[in-house]
Amino acid sequence: MVQVADGSVAPAPPGAGVVVVAADRNAPVVVDDSTAPDGPLSPGKKLLRRVATRARRSGLRLALGVIFVFGLGSLALTARNASFSRVWHSSVSGARSSLAGGAGLLRSATRTVVPVLVHHHRDEDPQQDSAAADDSSSDSRKPSSELRSAADPVRYALLRVIGNALPPRHDPARTLQNLRFILEHERLGDAAELARHWVLNRILDPGVRAQLTALLREFGAPFTEIPFELAAYAQCPYRVVIEDEGVDRAHAPPGDKGEWATVQELSELMDAKNRYALGVNAARNAMIEIGRGLGARWILPWDQNAFLTDEAWHHIKTDLTYQDKLTAAAAAAAAPPTPELKYFLTPMDRLTQENDVVLTPAYRANPWEEPQLIFRADAAERFDERFRYGKRDKVALLVRLRVPGVWTQWGWSPWERRRTFDNVSRDIDGVTVPQTGYVVRLYSGVPGLEVEDKAAAYWRELKRGEGIISVLHGLEARVMRELFAFSPAHLRVYDAHALRAMATLYADKGSRGPLRQLTQDATAALITHARRGWTVTSNAPLDPLNRTTVFANDVDAPEAHDDAQLLRDMAYNVTALALVWQVTGEPRFAAAALDALDAWCVNQSTAMEPTLDFADMSRAAGGSDRVGAASGIRHTSVLPILLDAMRLLFSAGPVSPTTAGEKEKASQAPLGPTAKTRIVAWVERLYHYVRTAEHPLAQFRAAPSLYGLQYDLQVASMAAFLNDSQTFRYTLGTLQGRLVTMVDERGQLPPAPGVAQAAYEMLSLAAWGQALDAAQQLNMTTHLLQFDLTPDRKEETVSTAGGLLCRMVAAQIPCCRDPLADGGAAEAEGACVTLLQRAAPVHLFIYRRLVRHALPVCAALRALASCSSLAAVAVALDDVPTDELRRYSLAPYPHLLRSTTE
Repeated sequence: MVQVADGSVAPAPPGAGVVVVAADRNAPVVVDDSTAPDGPLSPGKKLLRRVATRARRSGLRLALGVIFVFGLGSLALTARNASFSRVWHSSVSGARSSLAGGAGLLRSATRTVVPVLVHHHRDEDPQQDSAAADDSSSDSRKPSSELRSAADPVRYALLRVIGNALPPRHDPARTLQNLRFILEHERLGDAAELARHWVLNRILDPGVRAQLTALLREFGAPFTEIPFELAAYAQCPYRVVIEDEGVDRAHAPPGDKGEWATVQELSELMDAKNRYALGVNAARNAMIEIGRGLGARWILPWDQNAFLTDEAWHHIKTDLTYQDKLTAAAAAAAAPPTPELKYFLTPMDRLTQENDVVLTPAYRANPWEEPQLIFRADAAERFDERFRYGKRDKVALLVRLRVPGVWTQWGWSPWERRRTFDNVSRDIDGVTVPQTGYVVRLYSGVPGLEVEDKAAAYWRELKRGEGIISVLHGLEARVMRELFAFSPAHLRVYDAHALRAMATLYADKGSRGPLRQLTQDATAALITHARRGWTVTSNAPLDPLNRTTVFANDVDAPEAHDDAQLLRDMAYNVTALALVWQVTGEPRFAAAALDALDAWCVNQSTAMEPTLDFADMSRAAGGSDRVGAASGIRHTSVLPILLDAMRLLFSAGPVSPTTAGEKEKASQAPLGPTAKTRIVAWVERLYHYVRTAEHPLAQFRAAPSLYGLQYDLQVASMAAFLNDSQTFRYTLGTLQGRLVTMVDERGQLPPAPGVAQAAYEMLSLAAWGQALDAAQQLNMTTHLLQFDLTPDRKEETVSTAGGLLCRMVAAQIPCCRDPLADGGAAEAEGACVTLLQRAAPVHLFIYRRLVRHALPVCAALRALASCSSLAAVAVALDDVPTDELRRYSLAPYPHLLRSTTE
């Protein structure tokens, strides 16, 4: 099926060949390309027919088989390369001796078809990992075409894919330069038998796309476009579990990685994104189908910089034509089945200088590079679309076709071997895929990467990988900018619309209803702030350095003050003050909040140092008298709330001043630019610390429990606050990796040291509710809930019925448990009723938030009436005490949260 420029699509009727609709025709043309057109009989063909006739007359059809052996041997006599002929010598010597003199009957002008001898220089790469999970990119491929009339099928179709330049591997200007060079200088003879076609493969830059299409139209060159859709790209998830490993690679300890390992790891994590945006194998397969749609007997689905000289095309055409004549002769002679040649290889000469060199008489090809492939129209094999660009995308098929080369010596993962070495093609009849002609790979503009040595091969691969990562990072930034209108000023916990509605309510009714708790908390905060305030220096030093400005906690020593409690007090009080200022417009609330931030973040004598090395020195949690434990990150889990309070205070003014007389005063920002800069600088230092220092990376980021998830939520919140949209998106996009270590296959939560199991489970449910709230902002909740592992827990997969997180909800929330697992429907219903009757409001709030996220995705949960009922329970949000929310580091005043209003 091909979609042409006018938008029409022609499906193939059952049993028919490929249907192509020309842009200037209304009726589809069914092309039958099962046989090659007849041509004048060559001397070899005449000989074959004479022998076949004799065989039929004498009943000795085996004679024809001998003739075919002779034919293969005779090819070696015409070889232009003596080393190629020697390869064949031993296999044809017997036939030559038995049929001496017969070789002269074959036409002497034939270009020899020989086994491939690729001299490919590339460093062995034991670090390469397996390819990706199920490919979603091909489903969204919607090519549009500008096709010539296909009323008369062609014999050959030369198609080339045009992709995106990847600096530093490619000079960005070379795409257009090389395309123009091909269009101006490639002259391959009769267009009636050769169709040339181009495929624009998801060109990312609209300006470059316009230039490419204009250039193609300037030369009347037909092309097909596979469009890039940013919304489709945005749905491609990060991959956190690499095939056969079964570990969360997104949060593995960083270790001492070099450039190569870093690029490879990022490439693995962005595998699905690469396969959509740069999907080279999908484009190659599209080219094969376009070639079949044109009725071509032989299809050349080649790379964009492939250039054919007249000499090279003559060799290729001669070999393919001769192969067709041998096939036709065998069919006409009713010969016994012989090996079919459906694939040919064309080695590549990589230019190390400007393209004009190929136009000079002195040019001599040196085709040593990885070959291009030629397919006969009935060839069954295709390029494996689960191998991304830059990761053995073409070589995987070469291995399946048993093409020898240096790639057979590379390190292949078990997953890769299952798709290549253990999945050898059955479409090659056990024969060696032959080689024909050569192709020129036009100059990339980066001379040092094009030479023939191992060092250059290594740098080519490295720079290609860096170019791919750079392009994908750019797309991630586009997604955040164009689809989500990302801004560091946007609230991430609270809802600006709900705040405006609250301000209107306050103007009408004052501090009543939902405002009562908020205004009471803010008034109490004013009193406490005036009396003593909140600073980390209020406590005696607990860290080994004996500094009062170091954040430290030790729950094993009950007589010691808790710095975490001070941080929570400061964060919740500043939040109440900032919210009331936004609603009422009274400057005194903003002034008190800013004083508290100044004391905690700015004042040199009281500000907290941006380090968490001693955040939890409890021995029960794994700490010591010299360093803190992984649980230390839970003591700063109020950061997302505090950062939203800062956003409110940094805004231009409250959403609704109280009176017209106060409007001018209240509309002024309560914070000068210098103070704001200093507060932001404190957040920047803490952000830098948690992402680069040894202790947070080893203890928090690599934690296989709730603490790793809390680390991610804090990193994401700081990234959004500091305008680091890439880290914000990446951190939320890899949250599913935490499920690998936090949740077992039944949805249970293994215990963590230093915390009672019941408390740990409730803290985990609260944190996953926060995670789903954050992921919802980037449309990531569906993948997070469908993320699953294969039964052996070695590979990640997608479960449309619900994955690990759905099973965690089912296992941890009584109303959502499987009735069979709980002893029957009656027992499960009774447990749910008991839960609803006895649960604290804060627990109902945690349960309901999780269930509301899970129900649309988790089919097993939707099947339980009790679980759906829990989602519909009306929790009086005003009745959820702030002190109870603080126990689980939940944001106060739930009626103002994004999750309860979206």
